[in-house]
Formats: sequence, structure tokens, C-alpha cells
Amino acid sequence: MTQIRLNILKMTQNHLIIFDFDGVIVDSYQKIFATLSRQAELFRIPPIKTHEDFSFYFNGNFFEKLVSNGATEESIARAVAFFNDNQSNLVEETKIFDGIEFALKKLSKKNSLAIVSSNQTPIIAKFCDKNDILPYFKEILGADIETSKTKKIKNLILRHEVGIENAFYVCDTVGDIQEAKAVNVRSIAVTWGYQTKEELSKASPDFFCERPKKLIEMFSDG
Repeated sequence: MTQIRLNILKMTQNHLIIFDFDGVIVDSYQKIFATLSRQAELFRIPPIKTHEDFSFYFNGNFFEKLVSNGATEESIARAVAFFNDNQSNLVEETKIFDGIEFALKKLSKKNSLAIVSSNQTPIIAKFCDKNDILPYFKEILGADIETSKTKKIKNLILRHEVGIENAFYVCDTVGDIQEAKAVNVRSIAVTWGYQTKEELSKASPDFFCERPKKLIEMFSDG
């Protein structure tokens, strides 16, 4: 990313910065990979053994990709219920990425922050509360509220009354980038999440971010 592109974000007005959860805030790749692998039969999808198998479900809307690969609404509901019953494991056994808490604290002072995720709202809220980052967010919208990230992003923009040019989605998958593009919201793809920079490049995100500290730099006034 060039300095010229960074300057696009250096504006005085506040922004609506929407964060994905898994792979952006919480280091959950191994946990979710293992959980999805164990639940493949419950979802009625093919076995998940490799990164490529796992990554397939994040090359579009997660729930739509499940259905495209054999899952039904009933099997998804059963698997999600099982996941919710074991949510304490996710909260207790995963950690926040280094530098994210500081970045959120800084960004929340002059911007409105929210979370849009395919995870469940109660799980996200519990994790954020445990890691003392819950106060930084105005809203948390999980899949229990709506499975389409596009719709959730659009609704956040309407509720917070910000222009499209002042809304951004910080994310880590091709599917996230696509869902942001669907409502003309610029995406910031982080390289520490579920998919590699090479994979993310295929979706042409508006920006790349290699470390949490860079998020602060991107939205600074100077």
C-alpha cells in the first residue's frame, strides 16, 4: 500500500469502522478449524482435513458456502446449537491478537466501532467482556441476528447515519471482502487472519493491513 492510498483515510470526520471477529480480533483459526472438522458430519458437508478444505467456506458468505456444499437449514441449526452449547471453550481457549486491544482503544476515541461476524453475538460479547474490549463497540451483530454480513453492514451505516465513504470493514477473508463490496464499503484486509495475503488478493481488497498498529496509522489525522 502506498502513502498516497493511506492518506485517503486521513480525514478529520469520524468513521464507522466495522470489524470482523474471528481472525481479526480473536486468534481462533485452530479452534474453529477443529470444531468445524468435528462437526462436518453434523453439517452434512465433506470432511475438512486441510487449510484448502477449511478456506473454501470463507470464499463467500459462510452459510451460503455450507449450503452449496451439502448442508441444509436443519443441519446448520443443529450444528450451531451444538456450537453454542460449547461456547465457553471458545472464550476460554482463544486469545485476542497482540496489539488489537490498543488499536481498538485508540480508534474508539474518534470513531464508531462495531462488529459484524458469522459467529454468535453472545459468544462475541462474552469474549469481548472477558478481554476488556466490550466498551469500545457501539454494536455487535452476529449470525443469530442475520447471516448476511452485507445486510448487517448496510443496516449499521443507516443507523449510524454515516456516508459510504466513511465506512470501512476490517476483515480477513475473501467472503468478507465480497460482502463489503456488495454495499460499496471499502475493505481493509488483515494478513494475520484465516486467509493468506495471496488468497485475499484474489478479491482485491481496498487496503491491506499487516499489523494492528497500522490500523491506528491509517485513521490518524496527521
